[in-house]
Amino acid sequence: RLLIELGSDVNERGGYHGSALQAAAHWGKVDLLLRKGVDVNERGRIYGSPLQAAVCAGNFANAVVLIRYGADVNICRGRYGTALQAACVYGRDVMVKMLVEKGADPNLAGGRYRSPLTAAAFHKNESIVRYLLGNGA
Repeated sequence: RLLIELGSDVNERGGYHGSALQAAAHWGKVDLLLRKGVDVNERGRIYGSPLQAAVCAGNFANAVVLIRYGADVNICRGRYGTALQAACVYGRDVMVKMLVEKGADPNLAGGRYRSPLTAAAFHKNESIVRYLLGNGA
């Protein structure tokens, strides 16, 4: 908040996460940056999108806020391809269900494991595998 009040550019790119929004999605709160007009679907470095960063960190609150601000649940880029695949890797059952309910495609290919189902199976997340199979994967 202080940096923004002092005139920092909220759209500045760089650093480990690639941007302030990516870092906030992973570590902090995204509300202030989104209210300042930062692109909710901006390209990240490691995680590909702010939503994927929030999911990887297990930050459910940020994921909900990002979706409310229009985050595309089917963006496919970054380490895990999609936010859904990231949720499958980390065994985040609640996030998997929320993402599918919000329109995440369980068959969208990309990322390290090529699909959410493969990611869940590789990491032995049986409840997620069953859920995905029951929802079109």
